[in-house]
Amino acid sequence: MVGLVGILASSVFGQEFLLLHFHSADHDGLEGHYHWLMQLIVFMSLISALVALGFPSSFPAALGRSVLILFQGCWFIDMGFMLWVPACVPKGCYMRLVDDILGAVTCGNKDASLRAMALANLQFSWIFAGIMIFTSFVCLMPSGKHTDRIILTEYEKLQCWRSVDAGQILADADGLKQISTSFEKKLEEDMEG
Repeated sequence: MVGLVGILASSVFGQEFLLLHFHSADHDGLEGHYHWLMQLIVFMSLISALVALGFPSSFPAALGRSVLILFQGCWFIDMGFMLWVPACVPKGCYMRLVDDILGAVTCGNKDASLRAMALANLQFSWIFAGIMIFTSFVCLMPSGKHTDRIILTEYEKLQCWRSVDAGQILADADGLKQISTSFEKKLEEDMEG
């Protein structure tokens, strides 16, 4: 069942990557840059799903896949605001109106385009850093609760008051029953005497 889920997850990320790749072919400028960064995240998600498929009980593989899925969601939200909310469009860029519908973001000159792409790179890095800090905090939080409770345990050698001859040990089940019966008899004799 785990293999089937891994194969399905890998195929979903593969399809998403192909969809974004061919969808982004006609996007250029700032919008194309946002889509290229999204393709990067989806490609890494595909790789992490394949790694998790190869190592289904690996915690780092599952954690990496989860972090990348969270990163995808955060980047989709960021893209939505930066490319479709007029108030969030970078300085020097504007939204085109096509048939009374807001269209692609276009920048007025090369400097504005480079500044907008640098802003996209910064947002990408900030979101990634924020997710990594959050993940580190969540992973390290349980270990911090147990550091005060470290108790050093001293072990003592157990004292055996009666040794058993090696000749009495038999390999079959009847022999084990005989040993336990003879051991109980010796124990009763020692208790009485």
